[in-house]
Amino acid sequence: MMKFMRLIATAALTALTCTAAGAFTPQPFPRLAAVVFSSPQDYDNAALQAHLAQYQLVLISYWPGWHGTMTIGQSVANIKKINPNTLVFAYVISEAAPTTYGQDVWAGELSMLNQQHWWGYTAGSSGNVVPSFFGGGLVTVNNTLQSKPDANGNHFMDWFFGYAQANIFSQAPQLDGTFMDNVFWKPRVDADWNQDGITDSQNDPAVQLWYRQGYRHWFDLAHAAMPGKYQLGNVTDWGTAGATLTPTAGAVDGGLIEAMLGQGYSPETWGGFQEMMRWYRQVMAATAQPQLTIFGQQGNPTDYQSFRYGFGASLLDNGYYNFTDISDIYYKNPWFDEFNVSLGNSVNSPATAAWSQGVYRRDYQNGIVLVNPKGNGSQTVKLETTYYRIKGTQAPTVNSGQATTSVTLQDRDGIILLRAQPLKQPQAPNSLEVHKG
Repeated sequence: MMKFMRLIATAALTALTCTAAGAFTPQPFPRLAAVVFSSPQDYDNAALQAHLAQYQLVLISYWPGWHGTMTIGQSVANIKKINPNTLVFAYVISEAAPTTYGQDVWAGELSMLNQQHWWGYTAGSSGNVVPSFFGGGLVTVNNTLQSKPDANGNHFMDWFFGYAQANIFSQAPQLDGTFMDNVFWKPRVDADWNQDGITDSQNDPAVQLWYRQGYRHWFDLAHAAMPGKYQLGNVTDWGTAGATLTPTAGAVDGGLIEAMLGQGYSPETWGGFQEMMRWYRQVMAATAQPQLTIFGQQGNPTDYQSFRYGFGASLLDNGYYNFTDISDIYYKNPWFDEFNVSLGNSVNSPATAAWSQGVYRRDYQNGIVLVNPKGNGSQTVKLETTYYRIKGTQAPTVNSGQATTSVTLQDRDGIILLRAQPLKQPQAPNSLEVHKG
């Protein structure tokens, strides 16, 4: 899953002075997301701020002690000055922690983990700590509600939220919410989660429920303390076939589905197009409105065909799209010609079945997207009217700007085509109510 960011960005639960935000207006397509967790975290850089302002969603990794030429709040304000519609979220993690910290605000967390025995142990507080599945010397934290509470009746999640709120939230009220990493549907390790002296299996349904209840508690706290803000999570494994998602489902307002394609563990790699899309739909269905859910792709930014395929797949449903350069994951977010296109609003529901010759299609006010699944071979499809290829420089043969009434798509390919005249604005609700927790 996601690289552990606390070492390079010390668990960044952000800064939020609560402001009421009435309702959320669904954003037009394409919906784009940038993920910039990795070093150098130069959020004070004017060029980076301008780049991030091109996206609708931005995930950053702010942490106590971050020092730039301006405050993190000013950095976010500068992004929003360029584009007031860009939503910015910051990273936090409760699942694991290193056993040593420098002299910063998070040293207090380590002290409390040791004092309250809130680590994951092999058998009670007298057992050995359980290494995190991350590796690298990191240790599992017992973030369930089964751990023994402190003198004030707080479990780790209660204490951690209050600690982060007191020490961090006030630093960047301009942020739109938080991003909690590793919101898994079950633990990745065995541990004595209820501290009864017996190691509990990660495959025990009761243990899995405890784990999800801990995250649900966090999101309930966050929604209650931050009205008008959105709470996101790393929901990558929520698409697992047979995953039980209650009570976490519906508690998050969206999240990141990492590497839907581009890695050996990606659903598209081992399961093909249909599995990737099933995974995508299952995660979307489990997130609350306004469903700020990111379809992630990792790859070579000059492999334009693979990009078009992944980008097109994301447009078949209502998520946001992120492409991260596999040579510098979660820092480099390359810009593609297709990102300059305004598709407007969708005019039909997410595509769940092929349109013609195994090729999928979805229609928008200003154009259409076509996706040819892996394994479908090269396909030529006829269009009902004249469409126009977009004009670009990255793949000039494909993006030639020419008129066309048919398109040939290679296996595992996609394309955006533009209409000669936009369709009439479809009737839709005026707004979506903000999730109330």
